[in-house]
Amino acid sequence: MSRQGYALGVVTLAAAVVLAGCVSEVGGSPALPSADQRAAGATEAPAATGTTTAPSTDRSVPGTEPGGTPPGLAGTGDCVSTDATTVVDCAGDHTVEIVDTGTLDDADGATPPPEQAVYEAVLPDCRTAVADFLGSADYDVTTLGAWLFWADEDRWDEGQRWYRCGVAQVNADGEPRTRQGSLHDALAGDDGLDGFRLCSRERPADERPRAAPCDGPHRSEAVAAIPLGTPDGALPDVEKINALGRQECGQAVRGYLGADRDDIGAAWRWPREASWRQGFTNLLCFAETEQPVDTLLRDIGTEPLPTA
Repeated sequence: MSRQGYALGVVTLAAAVVLAGCVSEVGGSPALPSADQRAAGATEAPAATGTTTAPSTDRSVPGTEPGGTPPGLAGTGDCVSTDATTVVDCAGDHTVEIVDTGTLDDADGATPPPEQAVYEAVLPDCRTAVADFLGSADYDVTTLGAWLFWADEDRWDEGQRWYRCGVAQVNADGEPRTRQGSLHDALAGDDGLDGFRLCSRERPADERPRAAPCDGPHRSEAVAAIPLGTPDGALPDVEKINALGRQECGQAVRGYLGADRDDIGAAWRWPREASWRQGFTNLLCFAETEQPVDTLLRDIGTEPLPTA
């Protein structure tokens, strides 16, 4: 899952245990929205619908929709392959599963609002809907993310104001992967996160993690998502974030491993201001190693590292 725009901190786990380690920071430069914020305009003709057994989470959003919705537009529980009007059977190949629907509030201009404005207006609620659908508020530590569609310029000109919020599993480039089956409650249960956990060949202390198979060579594993606040509040300052990272991420990584180790570090990343306003309000904790490993480090205890 793309983590563009996140600053970061790192400390060795041994130091994190006593909260006395030296934390190094690497400033992140402004970047375009990450792929789990991508907008896709619906441009293709409607297709036959297919549905899953997922429960409805449709909600009413203030606003008008003078042009109505096009026939075949995806609704909650539908799966799509390329855009919001290409509905396919969720049992077969698809890329996004729709979990929430609504209309854009107070968006009455002649053209669709800028992407950033849509993200700020819709993504916080969309991310909440995705968490409810997946069965875990910790999905930022996985390769699953929120995905938005809304009316393109032609449909906007017709008066359509709809948007669709979905969930996708993304690849190393932040693009939706083709998959089969519903993700409803996919993260529920003790082992739910492990099936989709974000592993990366990159170390979060050095650069943005990109998704890689957890059963292949990797040097970091996302461990925990620590809430920092809400989008309508202020992003905490760096000192407070680093203090929380040293304590909470150190504890999270230690619990994930099942032991104190000096060969595995705890790193953390936090959102930039623009991402914060879009609902990305978690401190992400990672376990990271110097040498690549080839299996999950969860519950490794004091066993030797499974180096690749």
